[in-house]
Amino acid sequence: MIPIPLPWRILMLLALLASGVAFGWIKGAASVQADWQLADAKARAEQVVRIHTITRIINRETVRYLDRVVEIHDLQAGFDKEVPNYVNQDADAACMLPVGFVLYHNAAAEGRALEGGDTGSDHAAASQIPLSAAARTIADNYWRGNQNAEQVIALQEVVKTLRDGCR
Repeated sequence: MIPIPLPWRILMLLALLASGVAFGWIKGAASVQADWQLADAKARAEQVVRIHTITRIINRETVRYLDRVVEIHDLQAGFDKEVPNYVNQDADAACMLPVGFVLYHNAAAEGRALEGGDTGSDHAAASQIPLSAAARTIADNYWRGNQNAEQVIALQEVVKTLRDGCR
């Protein structure tokens, strides 16, 4: 048997060591990649669950809100039918709204400033708007306010539920 010279032995040892390091490096990288993929899959699954939960909460609160708005609308329809019982034709004949009241109400309803500011005699003149029409308009404004309040309540419930349920 022929002895292997020392430089060749060292070279073979280094090659063996390098192949061991390369093998470990590749296996380690594959393991890290698998860990990353597993963590990514878990995060995606959690995100899907969160989205599903949020969608369910929003749908539930939307149904509650719409049910309440329908209830308010039905109440409003009943009130509208009752106007002649509370503000009848005799009241309409006895009292036409002053022009100043109409201007004041319309500015407030539209969210704008009053025009001019003078309180001349033309503001005291009777408008052609009967008291029953004002009653309907004012009641309608309140009903719209009630619907807006229900919408805000529903949105607050969604936010509260999401805040509590998605922690």
